[in-house]
Amino acid sequence: VPLPAGAHIEWGGQFQNLQAATQRLSIVVPLCFLGIFGLLFMALGSPIDGLGNQLFVFHMAQHVLLTDLAAVLLDVDHFKKVNDTHGHVAGSQLLVEMAHVLKGCVRDRDVAVRYGGDEYVVLLRGTDSGTALKVAERIRRAVEGHRFLATEGRALSLTTCIGVASYPEHTQDKATLLDLADRAMYRGKKGPRNVVYVAAKDLEATPPARHSQPTGS
Repeated sequence: VPLPAGAHIEWGGQFQNLQAATQRLSIVVPLCFLGIFGLLFMALGSPIDGLGNQLFVFHMAQHVLLTDLAAVLLDVDHFKKVNDTHGHVAGSQLLVEMAHVLKGCVRDRDVAVRYGGDEYVVLLRGTDSGTALKVAERIRRAVEGHRFLATEGRALSLTTCIGVASYPEHTQDKATLLDLADRAMYRGKKGPRNVVYVAAKDLEATPPARHSQPTGS
């Protein structure tokens, strides 16, 4: 199937006109075929840190879920202070390092995605909540022990709050999987932070304002 007009790929670089191209593809290519090429295009959509983008994780959660799946959602604590103190260039460099730390904690078959701002999602295929909790704790310890921007002479220490939810243990609805992980993560934000929480029925909903404001809290 030829690429639609205007679509362009630079291997090892950025994918141009990402949303327009995937929208055209969704019209001319059946979903089962888009599962291969669409994921490739969307995975190339985050040139800052080399991870996939939010569109990618939604596609994975909605259309590639065939077995147990766990979502690990993490948010860097007080990331705004990094930008305010060291500048946005340093903040972007830190996000690249965060991606490397994250990739080092998961399997090759897992999907690591920059969810927006300083938030990340890892989709663990064929994984229950118990195993996902161990992975989340591994990530938390790795972030806590890493010294960011050390080559720039800064050696910053950071922590992260992490939420874990799994399908079908916590939800039978794939659309709510990320919401439950987000609620669990937000529970950690309300405490001392640098913590992992697993989804539970009594966790309050994330305030809508949190998604309409800059991240980094």
